[in-house]
Amino acid sequence: MPDYYSVLRIGHNASRKDISQAYERLIKESNYDTTIDKAAVETAYRILSDIASKAQYDARQTMRTKRVQMKGKEGKGGSIQAIAEWFTLPHLLMILGVLVLATAAFYWFRFGYKLNDFQAGDVLYNRSQNKRYGKILRVEDHQFGSGTEKAFLIEMDKSQPILGSNERTVWVQQDVIKACCYKQ
Repeated sequence: MPDYYSVLRIGHNASRKDISQAYERLIKESNYDTTIDKAAVETAYRILSDIASKAQYDARQTMRTKRVQMKGKEGKGGSIQAIAEWFTLPHLLMILGVLVLATAAFYWFRFGYKLNDFQAGDVLYNRSQNKRYGKILRVEDHQFGSGTEKAFLIEMDKSQPILGSNERTVWVQQDVIKACCYKQ
């Protein structure tokens, strides 16, 4: 793709008036100067006189210039250098933000939305071992220490040891369940 600014013999920061004047001058000159490509001048004027087309053209030229610059740097160990130049502070902050949001979303979907909605019949899984922990049989308010708190009667799986007890059912405080279990 030719450089339309060079075809019209104007600078890249030319105004619409400058573009029109350059076009008219070159069309007049093309009548007696055969080296001027009239079709290229008309194409350049059509692209650069329209605001939207000019913006697209400038964006493409900017990308092409950056690609050429990066290719030029590759010969001097530039591919690594070009990558390093891309990782500026705003890019790093953007990447960090995406990672933080992805991590938060993962934990929210994995654990967060399931914490406060335990009910009878739910099967609990141990967070640290990802094994089945037991099944909630009942949910009641119980007296613990100085206040009442929600408690769960859990039928433990045979694989889960209960210290000092042969019972397979045990009452457990809500905070303990939240800390060590999740439901699927």
